[in-house]
Amino acid sequence: MWEDCAVRAAILATGRRKLIFSGPLTEGRVTFQMLSARAEGYKVHVVADACGGLTPVSHDLSMRRMEAAGSRRRGIQVLPGLQHDWTPHETYDGARAIVEAHGGG
Repeated sequence: MWEDCAVRAAILATGRRKLIFSGPLTEGRVTFQMLSARAEGYKVHVVADACGGLTPVSHDLSMRRMEAAGSRRRGIQVLPGLQHDWTPHETYDGARAIVEAHGGG
């Protein structure tokens, strides 16, 4: 069900087995890509507040479907978790700008 073979190939080339998903249309693209990744044995995290559904109800139902299929729901806090150490100057400004624009910081 992977929609983009080039993206799938790039992911496979990394050798990593954990993926983080977000994007528009939780009910479609995000859910189907996540289900495809889970079917291939990937550990999957979905950043719920970085996805958009047609309605709040349909977004929530899609999130529940993905959780039932084995994904882990995350929020914007995934970014500080990835940054972890705020001393690297090459990533600090970009990470902080995202938190300020979208995380209420």
